Amino acid sequence: MSTNRIIYNVQDVLIGPECSVPLGNINTGDYYILKRLDGVQSFNYSFSQNAEDVSILGRSDNVDKNLSSPLAVNLDFEYYINSVNNEHRLGFNTRNQNQSTRSNFISNFTDQTKDYRNFYLVSNYSGEDVHSQHYNYNTIDSNYPVNIADPNSSDYTLLSFLRCYATNYSSSITVGEIATASVSLVGDGSILYITGNNNQAPFLDPKTLEVKTSGKELVVPKKVVSNSPNYTDANSYYNFFNQGEINLAITRTPEEENLLKFETNDVQSVNVSIDLSRENVSYLGYKGYSDRTLSLPKTAELSVELLDNKSLSGSFQDLKTGDYDYNFSIDFTKTGELKMNYIASGAKLESISYSNSIGSNRTISMDFSVRLDLDDNEKGFFVSGLITEIDDGDGDGTNFFPEY
Repeated sequence: MSTNRIIYNVQDVLIGPECSVPLGNINTGDYYILKRLDGVQSFNYSFSQNAEDVSILGRSDNVDKNLSSPLAVNLDFEYYINSVNNEHRLGFNTRNQNQSTRSNFISNFTDQTKDYRNFYLVSNYSGEDVHSQHYNYNTIDSNYPVNIADPNSSDYTLLSFLRCYATNYSSSITVGEIATASVSLVGDGSILYITGNNNQAPFLDPKTLEVKTSGKELVVPKKVVSNSPNYTDANSYYNFFNQGEINLAITRTPEEENLLKFETNDVQSVNVSIDLSRENVSYLGYKGYSDRTLSLPKTAELSVELLDNKSLSGSFQDLKTGDYDYNFSIDFTKTGELKMNYIASGAKLESISYSNSIGSNRTISMDFSVRLDLDDNEKGFFVSGLITEIDDGDGDGTNFFPEY
């Protein structure tokens, strides 16, 4: 039965590369297998375009309204942090296991071949849950796309957002709440498909703003569950994190006794925000933007709130000199196993503020910033963690990343 409204249970968010930019082994033969974003809590989008009034001598009224910039598609969504699956699929650098080889979290976005993605908002107009059926790995094999495609996808619509660039990443870790991350993006175009199957993967030509096709078929995948030994991370269906599964450690360099110290046992929240603002690049003869390059330099902003339980001691000289570095390590664990890690290395203390009100505990808020030097792996913001993968069993040493 067709639904007369669209609510959260009939929607899903998937991601795929620009068709001219294959990502890993999402591209399989004649098909593009879309990747699912996990734990999405909200997904918002809007369209905007700037127009300039045209006036001339001799006329009191405007004679025209001229479009002064191409269409902008604005996306923002929030999801529960789930190891680094989503961050990896969004193009962030998440394989930073050791200091000698690590790279800053945003380093991939300086590479034009990794900088943008297509997004797909699925709506199931039958009214049924999009995830009403879960499939075991054993139902997935190399017979593309029959055993990978969602058998209900013909009931779906796909609203695609083309050439989307990340403009902000933030995360919120708060006592009493599940840890979340939020991402904002700007895209160059959109197209609606009235069915979820038999669609060719689109790409947008920035010179003409025409939507073209790659000749490869889009595949909306089944929802695969992690109850198979073929999964490299088979502990849990979802790895969402609450306050008891997140540990914060902060150190300072140099460690001088008379300088500012605080106890991490009293931390109430940690928030991270990274501005990824862009510079639009276009040329004469182009109707759209050839690129939206990352504006450099970049910094990550961290804020920490503590209960004032003698948590803060020492001198406020840090604020005066700025010569001291703070190093943050935030571990996300499940059943004692590390699933994900944030590291902010070389952060500078920017400000300290106190808040007092009747009926509430006095709190301390501390703001830090850390430079994201893309040529220096000693300082910056680094993320690592487990990525859920399926070994396709063909013995060639490659993995097929599941949609689950």
